[in-house]
Amino acid sequence: MELYLHTADGGRARLPEPFRWRFSLGCGDGCDAFDLSCAYDPSQDGVLPRAARLSAFHEGRQVFFGPLDEWTAALGPDGWDTRLTGRGMQALLLDNQAEPAHFARAGWRDIAARYVTPFGVAAETADLPETADFQVASGASAWRAVTAYAADRAGRYPRFTPAGTLTVAPFATAKDVLDLSRLGLRVTCARNRYGVVSEALVRNRDTLQSYRIKNAAYPDEGRRLVMTGVGREGVAAMETSARLAMKQSLRGFVTVTAVLPWPFAAWPGDTLTLTALPAAFAENPYVVWEAETACAPGNGCETRLTLTPARYL
Repeated sequence: MELYLHTADGGRARLPEPFRWRFSLGCGDGCDAFDLSCAYDPSQDGVLPRAARLSAFHEGRQVFFGPLDEWTAALGPDGWDTRLTGRGMQALLLDNQAEPAHFARAGWRDIAARYVTPFGVAAETADLPETADFQVASGASAWRAVTAYAADRAGRYPRFTPAGTLTVAPFATAKDVLDLSRLGLRVTCARNRYGVVSEALVRNRDTLQSYRIKNAAYPDEGRRLVMTGVGREGVAAMETSARLAMKQSLRGFVTVTAVLPWPFAAWPGDTLTLTALPAAFAENPYVVWEAETACAPGNGCETRLTLTPARYL
């Protein structure tokens, strides 16, 4: 593992090889993060107090880039060690409030230019369709502005590449197969219906009429929402919100957690075909929603993947 500190003025310094590290990566609202320890190097005294970013490379491939939140030096039996913790580039969007705005029409270029790049975050281009009547509320974070447009309006899930670039690319078609019967894998499958929305009752306040919308993926025994709109446009907006709420409630309905005995086995957004699943969980393909890689003395390295069926996203 190669680690580099980056300062705001463009400086870069390499850290000693870490003896313990953990990188947590994911889609959605959970922020990427790192926690690692290495031997203290007095030659870094001029860099550590000014360090703003950390980049990590594993076997020549970049695996992380993000803000350094905290570093500490601790004295132990073997001398001084340095511990560094921080988050992914999503942190810059979570920590900054967005300017309120009302767009008659907005495209991805408009959102990225106003709520992503001004905070020092690079964004990939995307072919998302323009959306009408898009609003960003006062007090919302820049990240909320991004997800409100990409996930809520366009059905894309924002996430970050290993180089720290924001992407809203669609999940790729499954090309890789993960055989869960392989020796050394620890696998847990779960169904959690808590919070799943089965039905929405949409009401028109003007006419007092109402109608039901069923969640086709889980039509029974879940929560019910009641949405009230005014006029035809208001009711249509409530119907859109209800369908979105039902779809989003399914994200954690079915999950497979697999622990693989090697580092950086997959990335958030990767799509896999899982074999040897119990019949109740045979819902391929699965999307990697979270990936956590950790390495510690005596324990070796492993990657914990949390996957969810693509059809629920």
